[in-house]
Amino acid sequence: MINLIDLLETQQLPAESVTPAAYRVLGGPLASVLACAAGTLLICYLFGERQRSDSEPPLVPGSRLFGNGPQFQANAVQFLLDARRKFGSLFTIRFPGHHIHMLMNPHSIGEFSRARSLDFAPIHKQVTT
Repeated sequence: MINLIDLLETQQLPAESVTPAAYRVLGGPLASVLACAAGTLLICYLFGERQRSDSEPPLVPGSRLFGNGPQFQANAVQFLLDARRKFGSLFTIRFPGHHIHMLMNPHSIGEFSRARSLDFAPIHKQVTT
C-alpha cells in the first residue's frame, strides 16, 4: 500500500490533488463558515417571530424586518391616526425587536389598566421637588 505522505515527499503526487474536491469548488473553509452563518440567519428570520397571546391588541401590519418604523418615520401622526381608524383606540405597533401597545383614547385607560387607582400625585410630587 502506498502512503500519501511518501508520495507527496517524493513529488510524485501534486499537492493540490490532496485537497478535497468540495473545498476547491466551494472556495475552502471560509465558504463553509459563511454558508452556516447564512443558514442560521435564515432560520432566525423565518422562525424567530414572537408568539402573541389572544388577549393582545391587534397588530398593525408592517415589514417583518423593520416593523412599522418606516411608516412611523415618514409621518408619525398620520400613521397613528390611520391605525386608530382601522384598529380602534388600542393597537400594537412593531419596531425592530419591540412591540408597543398604543392607547389612543386617554379616557379609557381604566378599562385596560390592572391598577384601579391611577393617582399620579405622589409621582408628581417626586418629580417636581
